[in-house]
Parts: sequence; structure tokens; C-alpha cells
Amino acid sequence: MKGTCAPSNTKNTGAESIPAAAGAGALEHKHIHLTRYAYWKHIGPYHLIPNTCAAMTRSLEAQGIRQTSPMLEVYGHWTSDESKLETETFVAIS
Repeated sequence: MKGTCAPSNTKNTGAESIPAAAGAGALEHKHIHLTRYAYWKHIGPYHLIPNTCAAMTRSLEAQGIRQTSPMLEVYGHWTSDESKLETETFVAIS
């Protein structure tokens, strides 16, 4: 997905599904438990997500906090007004 913060080809993304799509086989349901995590919220166009991720990474590193796996991205409801798009990111930290 373009604009992702994930450092590898694997990421966990939250998606709201409609009942007809449930069980369609394209998505895998997982329970993920984060004991210690950092959270940030990007509001705006998806193509600017990497800027938000870079700023958060710098902030964590400045505090001596290391990002680990997993990382989850949760996308808010779609709107054609890109300034209102919301993406929440949760990343495990050590």
C-alpha cells in the first residue's frame, strides 16, 4: 500500500469489512497483542504518511526508544477530501 510506514513487505492493516465481504478469503483475521507500543495519527493525504512516520521515528530514536514488530496501520473511513483522511499507526517498541 502506498504511503505505508512498514519497514518490510509485511504489515498488518486494519480494515472495516462489510458483511458480504466477510469470509471472502482475501483477508486473514488475526489477534495481535502489543504489550508496549507507540501510537501516532496521520491526518491528510496518504502520500504524506512517510513524512509522519519519519518524524515519529526520529522522535522515538531521540528518546532512546527502538521500534520493533509488529506494526499496524488502521485506515479511517474514506473521504474524497484528502485533508480529512485518517491513518492510525501502532508499532511495538522496546
